[in-house]
Amino acid sequence: MGEARNKIPMSSHRKVNRITPKEFEDYRVLLELDELTLEGQLGNVSETGLCIIMDDNSLLDEIGNEIAGIIISKDKKEKISFLGKVVWYKVQKTNNEITHLSGIEFHKPVDLTNQLAIKSIYSDT
Repeated sequence: MGEARNKIPMSSHRKVNRITPKEFEDYRVLLELDELTLEGQLGNVSETGLCIIMDDNSLLDEIGNEIAGIIISKDKKEKISFLGKVVWYKVQKTNNEITHLSGIEFHKPVDLTNQLAIKSIYSDT
């Protein structure tokens, strides 16, 4: 009976805002897969990995596979090359749109440009 009073409800307030793809709309990711070059939108990024948003499931069968790529700004002034592997894949449905998300873990940390570093740590605290 006294147990219910001692339970603390989980807070639904986030301490840090999630970065939305809109924050990275000026960045594209180009991936080299076999002899293909795939392109997607940057979903989020850190020194150790990124999320890529694609229109199709090209990376579905690539989980665990090595991949090379480059993050490039729309004006092509910022370019960050990386080597890594695809570590996850999921489909997201929002407003009748289907997007394909994949996570890529870098083999070694990359140096983010100042612009990307600021966007990747954006918070409301």
